[in-house]
Amino acid sequence: MRASPAVLFRAPAFRIAGRIAAPAPAPTMVALSTLWVGFALAPELHTAWRGPAILVLAMFAGASAELVAQYIGRGPQSRAVLGMLWPLPAGAVIALAEWLSSIGPRPWIATPLAALAIVAVICLQWGEVRGGTVVRAGAHTVNTGFGFALAFGAYAVALSMPVAPGILLLAIATFGVALVVLRGPGAGPREVLL
Repeated sequence: MRASPAVLFRAPAFRIAGRIAAPAPAPTMVALSTLWVGFALAPELHTAWRGPAILVLAMFAGASAELVAQYIGRGPQSRAVLGMLWPLPAGAVIALAEWLSSIGPRPWIATPLAALAIVAVICLQWGEVRGGTVVRAGAHTVNTGFGFALAFGAYAVALSMPVAPGILLLAIATFGVALVVLRGPGAGPREVLL
């Protein structure tokens, strides 16, 4: 017996897919506008100020992912992984901001696209927390692949750095990707560390 279209669209995967586009309109719009301004200004700063500005922007993106999940996520999954959603948005901000700083004259579309990409990463973290089983599994798979890609990029950069900062970068990248790969409904930050 075939299900009618009305029954199919009431399935959890379709309902959650409709909500992923705007998990929390106010926080995501604040994140989008702040990241847009940050990506526009950070590459133009003096080199002494650029690094701290990018780190502040990365912390903002990580905090936004946690807040968006907490704002909408009032379920057992959200409580379990809160505190573990920041590595991908923060790492993506650092990678994109460094890339924007290195390309010289930028096309005007690069800055809003970079901000939209980070908001998409934030929404993907939210999908892993609040989606149905299929959405959570898919989001976790994509997040894991993205986490390894960022970690490998960090490892490549660490090879060209002095020893102490390189080891620190390796440790942070490894810790961040561990939080992404090992997080799940039953694992909080403490369980991942142990």
